Amino acid sequence: AICHSVTHGAPADHARGFGIQGNDGSRTIEYVAEANAARGGLRRLEAKRAGIARELETYLSSLINSVGEYFKSRAQTAAVMQQAGLRPTRHVAPNISSISFYRSKTTECAQRLQALSWEIAVRRGNCFSQALGIAVTSYLTSISDGGPGWRGYANTWLRHGYLITFEGLLSAVGKELGMIEDASVAVEMLRMVHVVLVPDDGVSGTVNKNESSCRRIPVPHSPYVRWVHLAHLSKKGSESKSMYRLEIGLNQSYYQSRVPEPLKGGAAVRFFPVLYQMGVDIRQWGVNAGRNVTSQIKERNKVGGVPSAELGDNSDAATEASSDFNGCGLIDDGDDDDEGGVADNEILMALNVEGFRKMNAYAHAVIPTTAGVTAATSPIAAFYPSEHAQLQPL
Repeated sequence: AICHSVTHGAPADHARGFGIQGNDGSRTIEYVAEANAARGGLRRLEAKRAGIARELETYLSSLINSVGEYFKSRAQTAAVMQQAGLRPTRHVAPNISSISFYRSKTTECAQRLQALSWEIAVRRGNCFSQALGIAVTSYLTSISDGGPGWRGYANTWLRHGYLITFEGLLSAVGKELGMIEDASVAVEMLRMVHVVLVPDDGVSGTVNKNESSCRRIPVPHSPYVRWVHLAHLSKKGSESKSMYRLEIGLNQSYYQSRVPEPLKGGAAVRFFPVLYQMGVDIRQWGVNAGRNVTSQIKERNKVGGVPSAELGDNSDAATEASSDFNGCGLIDDGDDDDEGGVADNEILMALNVEGFRKMNAYAHAVIPTTAGVTAATSPIAAFYPSEHAQLQPL
């Protein structure tokens, strides 16, 4: 095949959940107790964080203006106080209502922003690690014998990046919407990574003894991959975008004989991720929800772990269970975030439009065109449909 497929789950933070309540029914973080707290995945949380940041900026500006107005009014009365023999104060009185209000709001917004920023940082780390593992698996598969790396694509990857396409089959409803929001951010974060294949030099553990954070992580059960090392390239204090260098140590013989020549010698290949989110029909989501309700009804027909049929019709326990069910007892659908079962198709459209734009940009970078005329570029490896049974003409 011209490419390899890797089947995987959505790179999402399932453990932290996507709603106000955690998996154990407890609050996950402190700020979610607010009525307007953001629920969902990273995409929604980051939008909420941007809103809180704007709110903080507004309150801070109002606080500065209130303090300025206070000092301005005090300056007008300073001369009068000096003539009266009174010493003017140099502090802001605590009973100024406007200043107290904006100071309180500024502190509250700052605390909310810090709490949400930490939650997003942890969530991004959990999702990014999953997406990175998926991307590396795809990349290493593509340089194997007979893979695209051996058919002329290695030079293209080196110049324009390794194109990796994610196709999601989640519905934009409930928790699956949160999974889409997590996955979209995690996939986008792959653009920060450059992958370098290096031969194993036999040195394991710490690369630099002066920096304990720079460690090679061994891969004990792989016959070819010896270790991996992820390094942060951005300088401390720099406002530039964070970049990472992922070094993969390979077996010496495997590196010399199986790695394409353009990818040797410390060549760094960056990821070029593209996400398409197809979205499952809402009827399929309804079937899944119905199965969950059916299983709960069956569980309700059991009393103390024993089916009601085994207890007999005269059993008090069976009667109690039956009356509870006939009384329309609440059934937990297992998802507090379904939002009425209405699919958020806007995010599907936004992600797919973004995916098509990225794919067009990558295609134009590989084979640039001007006014409908193909520019002269190095030839791309030929693709012969006769080699693929699935693509034979009918």
